[in-house]
Amino acid sequence: MARMLGTITAVILGLAALCAGLVVMAGSAITFLEGERLAGVAGWAATKVAGREVVVGGPVTIDWGRPTVVTAYGISVNNPDWARHPDLLDIATLRIGLDPASLLALDPAIPLLDVEQPEAFLERDASGRTTWQGLLGSGGKTFEPGLDLYGLNQVLVVDGTVTYRDAGSGTIPSGRLSQLRIEAKDAASPIAIQATAEASDPPTPDAPPLQVSGSAMSLNDLRAEGAAAGHGAPVRIDLAAAGSKLTAEGQLVDPLGTLRLDLRLTGSGPDAGTILQYLNMRMAPLPGWRVEAEVSGTHPRWQVGKLTMDLGDTTVQGTADLDLSGQRPSVSANLWATPLALDQLREIAAGLDTGNASDGQDPDGGAGLPLDMLTRFDGDIRLVADPIRSSELPVSSLTAEARVTEGTLTVDPLQLSGAGGSATGRLVVNAAAQPASHSAHAELDDLALDALLDLVGTAVPARGTVGGSLDLRASGSTIDRILSTLAVAADLAMDGRVRDVPLDLGIHIGKDDQPSDGAVPIRIEGTVAETDLSVTGTATLDNPPASDLQVRAHGASLAPILEMMGVQAGTPGLDHRLEANVHHEGSTARVADLLAVVGASRATGSGSLDLSGDRPMVRADLSVDRLALDELRGLAPSSPDGSGGESAGDRSGDGGLIPATSLPFDRLKSVDARLSVQVAEFNGTDLPLSGMNMEATLDKGVLKVQPLAVDFAEGRTRTTATLDANARPPALHGQVSVERISSDALLTSLGVTQKVQGLVSGSMTLDSAGNSPDALAAGLDGQVRFYITDGRINTKLVNALALSFTQVLDLLFSSDDSTPVDCMIGSFNVTDGIVNPETLIFATQEVAIRGKGRIDLAEETLDLRFTPHPRERQFFSIAVPIELGGTLSDPTIDLGASLGAELARNRACRTALDHVSENLDIPSAQDDATAGDP
Repeated sequence: MARMLGTITAVILGLAALCAGLVVMAGSAITFLEGERLAGVAGWAATKVAGREVVVGGPVTIDWGRPTVVTAYGISVNNPDWARHPDLLDIATLRIGLDPASLLALDPAIPLLDVEQPEAFLERDASGRTTWQGLLGSGGKTFEPGLDLYGLNQVLVVDGTVTYRDAGSGTIPSGRLSQLRIEAKDAASPIAIQATAEASDPPTPDAPPLQVSGSAMSLNDLRAEGAAAGHGAPVRIDLAAAGSKLTAEGQLVDPLGTLRLDLRLTGSGPDAGTILQYLNMRMAPLPGWRVEAEVSGTHPRWQVGKLTMDLGDTTVQGTADLDLSGQRPSVSANLWATPLALDQLREIAAGLDTGNASDGQDPDGGAGLPLDMLTRFDGDIRLVADPIRSSELPVSSLTAEARVTEGTLTVDPLQLSGAGGSATGRLVVNAAAQPASHSAHAELDDLALDALLDLVGTAVPARGTVGGSLDLRASGSTIDRILSTLAVAADLAMDGRVRDVPLDLGIHIGKDDQPSDGAVPIRIEGTVAETDLSVTGTATLDNPPASDLQVRAHGASLAPILEMMGVQAGTPGLDHRLEANVHHEGSTARVADLLAVVGASRATGSGSLDLSGDRPMVRADLSVDRLALDELRGLAPSSPDGSGGESAGDRSGDGGLIPATSLPFDRLKSVDARLSVQVAEFNGTDLPLSGMNMEATLDKGVLKVQPLAVDFAEGRTRTTATLDANARPPALHGQVSVERISSDALLTSLGVTQKVQGLVSGSMTLDSAGNSPDALAAGLDGQVRFYITDGRINTKLVNALALSFTQVLDLLFSSDDSTPVDCMIGSFNVTDGIVNPETLIFATQEVAIRGKGRIDLAEETLDLRFTPHPRERQFFSIAVPIELGGTLSDPTIDLGASLGAELARNRACRTALDHVSENLDIPSAQDDATAGDP
């Protein structure tokens, strides 16, 4: 920046002085000519002296006095033919103060120079030529050391503009200064400079303005005597933009010749990107920054010492040398970072755009990586980083020796430590190639298995090591292009334990240890506990990446596999076999030809997982030939002591039966699903299950089961249900139909051997809302209807419910025959968790039973009364109601007190009554003071 500002200042002042001198050199014509005639003579004379065409387009006026002021308008100096802009300098108005006496002595003195609206267009091409080269006979330099300024004592340049393009060094490829003001109040005072800078021409959109201010040298320092003496002149430059500030302060020697500097550089700000934009590097917002350094040397070679730079949480210290003598700057640096905040630097690199030749775009599309930076300089850089802070990569330290030559970056060696081991390799990036090429080789030595699992997002307890070699090759300047051309070769060995389950795997990618283009062969073989695993197939890293894999696994025990997944099985496990073809492309994986065998259970089917939407989408179509529930039940998680423990929703501690544990309904909002499951046969259960069919969808937190059909007890149940997890609280609506369920088959499966026969049919419609089973039960609303046809019930049970005096003895000696059930109908209304039997009738030829009462699901209490009514009036009837009370978890049946009271009212068979009272613990006839006449 100092070099550029020095050049700009000298060129403007020099050209202004040139124009002034040429006007003076019009000779005595000034005395006799004015206006356009004087302008033509001055332009002709200036062209002869400068070797460039100089045009004075406007009139020239003279205001005689001491000093005499000559004003010229519309002055332009042409550029060489190769320049992009036709003019090197345009000046709207030039005022010159002349000493008339000096003209007579042929030694013109110009004490005053005033320039308005100058526009300079400075360019350097790739070969090093400059547009100001050769002016005033400088022989390739802007000015010879020591500039004769014709006695200048005061200078004022206002509203200037400088456009600067450098296709050579590329340090500042382009820039623009506007609102330029240069002022020297006298010959001894420093020249003050103010301007607004922009990083490129045309300006970068949305880039904050960079305010430039400073002071450098004096008019005397520009004169021959000052430069020849080699005296240093103070210089200070301040750059400020959007809260960031950079200051260079020190000594400047011979600015128009060898240009020696001795500066101290300090700066800080909330966003380093603000300053880097003016080096034509654009990026997303960066963390705060701070820099301190000492810069010294002689153009074109500079030394940077005592460098300390903070970028976010990263601190870099070291030294550097910069050589600008070649076609590209050459950098030599020895740096160490303590620490290196890798996460922040990755974010910075992801947002970096250097404005390369393709305007930040790769020919294949996508945002370009900053590879163009490698073509702008050569260098040798050694970097040591310890420690490295990273939340994603298991890296603790780094040592790298990098060389950049003609656009090729070679890092060799590259040594990384971390994850309990180390990696040593070599990286080569050729940014000059079309397209850019990339290659890498790494040797992995005893990297920790747990750290690598964390790296791929699988944080599980593990121990062991991973070792082997890895080779990569790719081309392109965007991430998408690099991945699509990436060729991989790897030979890795993994030996260790995951959740204390042993594994020994070999991973082979590529062929003959050489990176392969196109489809890359993959082979994974080894054992996981007692399971043999084989994965074979191919993968491509196109856009999007894809793979076709065949997965085969078989073993004697499934329990270790479940344990690796975090499930502690209740039994040692089952023999198992898995076969599947997996196709992965981009964010979608499809499973075909699935065969899963676990013990006696066997399933086939297909499925898919799609991660492209807002939520993962799971699809599955499974056909289960056989489901061995007893074996699979043994794989259910057990308590640490193997006793089975309590379920998560058990409320035995407070006497409740319905669990109060909150259900994870919110998980339903994190995934979508389409599921179809058919079960042909159930094994290993006492329940009379013979088949099942389920269709379910989960969409944006709404689960719909339409239907769940179960072949059960020689009949069928059909359920449709909707659960909306988005409602607050979650809402449930369900309908269940029951078709001809055999009560005999059901009760027999439950161990009830008394004959109770019949076909149960009915329906149920329920609505509720809640976050837990008990809340759902407490909020139930709906209806329950059922009826029994073709019913028969054990005669003893009927007699027990409709006892007459003569039937008591018959009950003791009756046979096991059954009594037909004429009718059994139930109708229940459910409101706010209260179940009210609207109709509950059970009738045989001997008795009709009616039920009344309520069931409170919120309190889990029972209050039901079943009253028998004998169809034939008995002389000594002792038919009594049954009281069903207590709680759902501890129900009580009250029969004794009612029976005793009924017998007392009949005043019959006192001996038998006393005998019954003794055995049933009910009031005897003598003790029942309330017994009345029948």
